[in-house]
Amino acid sequence: MPPIVWTPSPERIASATITRYREWLNETRSLGLDGYPDLWQWSVDELEAFWTSIWEFFEVDASEPYERVLTRREMPGAEWFPGARLSYAEHIFRGRDDAEVAIRHASELRPLGEWTWCELRQRAGAVAGVLREAGVEPGDRVAAYLPNIPETVAAFLGCASIGATWSSCAPEFGVRSVVDRFAQIEPKVLLAVDGYRYGGRDFDRSDAIAALQRELPTVERTFVLPYLAGGDWELPPAELDFAQLPFDHPLWVLYSSGTTGLPKAIVHGQGGILLEHLKKLRLHLDEPGRRPGRRRRRLRRLPAPLPDQPGHDVAGDGQQPGQHRRVTPEPGQRPDCPHPRLLGRLVGQVAVAGQVVGEAPHRRLELPDELPQGVTVAPGGPRRQLLHVSHRNRHHTG
Repeated sequence: MPPIVWTPSPERIASATITRYREWLNETRSLGLDGYPDLWQWSVDELEAFWTSIWEFFEVDASEPYERVLTRREMPGAEWFPGARLSYAEHIFRGRDDAEVAIRHASELRPLGEWTWCELRQRAGAVAGVLREAGVEPGDRVAAYLPNIPETVAAFLGCASIGATWSSCAPEFGVRSVVDRFAQIEPKVLLAVDGYRYGGRDFDRSDAIAALQRELPTVERTFVLPYLAGGDWELPPAELDFAQLPFDHPLWVLYSSGTTGLPKAIVHGQGGILLEHLKKLRLHLDEPGRRPGRRRRRLRRLPAPLPDQPGHDVAGDGQQPGQHRRVTPEPGQRPDCPHPRLLGRLVGQVAVAGQVVGEAPHRRLELPDELPQGVTVAPGGPRRQLLHVSHRNRHHTG
């Protein structure tokens, strides 16, 4: 057995969200769970009680209550929390201070910048407004040929807020690969960028967008962000409202790899992803949320929180499901270009205390000779967190 290379301090264990959660369960359910193995076993044995406790502990807001937790356990066919109506996007913005930073970002095309929660809300509302104007209704599909940039986050949240179903491919995907995915879901709207910069070279995607428009006959409107040209979406302002949707209403569509045929479309629901993100980010990753007297920020390398989006994210202070304060070398960009220590330099500029988890899967992640105070490189090599598991697909994801 390899040696243990790191153990959290007793103080850190005591203050962890998962410890508070276990103590809360013991107090409110009279369970007597002693440590993580007991908690894990209970979560596996008592599926309905476990997911109900996640709902209650993290105070999920629902405009209509659920009638029961689970109708039946057969797969496929399991139905979770029937009767409940809620909004994933509403929980992202719940309790946010408009003046606080929501996203930090950088790329070969853009210097380090930031969006506040106010700006993210406004931009998400603007996208929701143009989608409604384009005739998009709950259940309609919106296809995104976008990189991992703040505009993509805003577009996803605007899409989710009105009940449309999101699906995305990175702009470095070839036309055939994109059509193989998007044609299956018959999108009504296509969101795209004019191009991107990778390794110091510009890649124009205008011809690819035109080909997608020809190959996707259901697309009625296309909105192109002039990202490569240095422009912005010129969208009229609109209020960000949150449609209240059934628990299993489709939030986004992901795809299998396509190695044995066409990529298989996988639908995840609004409520399932909400609960999964609460569990993953708060319990597994110990994102603390807003707790009086405790302002801890962490630095992590995570994949992008949007489906099928590549990226090298530095996430900190992720207080709501699926949303992080992020420093992101944007897609198509290598973390070692244009400077081999770009990611480390971004860390130094933002000066977020915490830890960098893992390495890039295909190359060693180089950092500056001297890291900002409080920033360390965690052992363990490459890690990839799966953040997109729905109750529609699995009973338990512990």
